[in-house]
Amino acid sequence: MMLIALQLGASLAGVLSMGHVAARLLRIVQRRPWYEKAAQSFLLGTGAISLLVFYVSLLDSRLALRTTFFVVFLSLLYVLGNATYQAITHWAGHRADQEQGKRWLPGLTSSWLPPLLLLILSSQIASLALAALQTDLGWDGLAIWGIKAKAFSLEGGVSRSHIDDLSRMWSHLGYPLLVPLSEAWVYLLLGEVDEQWVKVLFVGFAVSLMVLFYCAVQRRHSVPYGLTSTILLAMTPTLIMYSSSGYADVPLSALALGTSVGVYFWIQGHRLDDLRSAAVLSALGMWCKREGVVLWLVNLCAVSVLALTSRDQTWRCRVKAVLTYLLPGAMILPWFLYLSLRDVPDNDFASVTMQAFLTNAHRFPVLCRMLLAELTSTRWGALWILYLLSVLFPSPKRISIGKSYLFIVVGVYIWLITGSFVFSIWPSYILHVETSLSRLVLHVAPIAAFFIAVRFASHQGFRSARQGRGQAGEKWTRINTHRIRATGWRKDVVG
Repeated sequence: MMLIALQLGASLAGVLSMGHVAARLLRIVQRRPWYEKAAQSFLLGTGAISLLVFYVSLLDSRLALRTTFFVVFLSLLYVLGNATYQAITHWAGHRADQEQGKRWLPGLTSSWLPPLLLLILSSQIASLALAALQTDLGWDGLAIWGIKAKAFSLEGGVSRSHIDDLSRMWSHLGYPLLVPLSEAWVYLLLGEVDEQWVKVLFVGFAVSLMVLFYCAVQRRHSVPYGLTSTILLAMTPTLIMYSSSGYADVPLSALALGTSVGVYFWIQGHRLDDLRSAAVLSALGMWCKREGVVLWLVNLCAVSVLALTSRDQTWRCRVKAVLTYLLPGAMILPWFLYLSLRDVPDNDFASVTMQAFLTNAHRFPVLCRMLLAELTSTRWGALWILYLLSVLFPSPKRISIGKSYLFIVVGVYIWLITGSFVFSIWPSYILHVETSLSRLVLHVAPIAAFFIAVRFASHQGFRSARQGRGQAGEKWTRINTHRIRATGWRKDVVG
């Protein structure tokens, strides 16, 4: 048991170190708390490791995993060496990072409520981890992602037979490879294929999703409000069900949330760091699941419209913003070129043509009814009802552009994904919808929850203490400015 714990710890440490190095190389270096950086590094690390295995496999599939192990080992040495160097020679910077990481501690120590909420959230995560280790993988986790992970682990990488052998067509040959290659990485460190312990990887995706959600809410609002919102999200039955199934839907949900949060804060503050982070996570979404392409295109349209129509930015800044979002997508181009050079059949959907659309247009009313039934199902609690009602929520201010973006990107994605079943080639498209729709809606459920959180937090009571102090300081400064102008007193006044 101790050996397995060490092997799993080594695999996760390698993922985090690769994510940290990837963040540095891609200039995604933000002054954010350590736990947010860790969650982001986990997502970036799985993407970096899986992409590296695929890139090396294009040259020699037998050496792909071993080469990746060597690169990850170097990245781990770099991270450990860099941390040691900073601890010894840069105590001031190290202390500043510590103070920044403790941003949430005053909220936890000044009241009994935040520690209690943190305890509840921790118990939810622990329960999720235990449930994941005690349940079996779902069908897709076994027959699609899992079977590929086993093959890649045994073959040392992505062999050409993965695409060329049409006898494997039932496993969806054209599906992206982030999840199976990440599983193969864990198998490499374990030394064997173990479908029970590999689910630690999916617990990591679920925890990363919750951490990113909490940090996004707490970035502008109070700690108790952020913890409460995260607890409610973690109670969503569909999220709980798929967190331990071995499916790629929770990883894509985490990447989609990170993308939309980055775009949202870019809209709020025009910081390219936020947009750069969103762009990289969105590109990895395309590498995680095919629906990630839809999310990437929807966000590309949003970023392009908002950047090119901005009046307070120069044209150079507008074009730079669009290119910042576009360029990380080049990381996934080799995969799409790899598929285009081979005639990979699609198991689920026909080609998008006008003839196919007109032939199956009669499906739209049925699809709308099934979508409505899904959104009002008890599998989601009150999430989607609150999503619609939050638009009508009375607020002292009109809904901002950032909140409008969150609302629109969720709605557009759901309608596009639902409409795609018009082109379903299953013998029963209704069965196709019934088995897939809840997983597809899950991709944007955390974004909808984030929209609800920021929408309902418009009142004064939900604002963070940091914002309250800033607003009080601004008010004090304005009062003293008027006094100075009225009396002619020139002495500096600290507001």
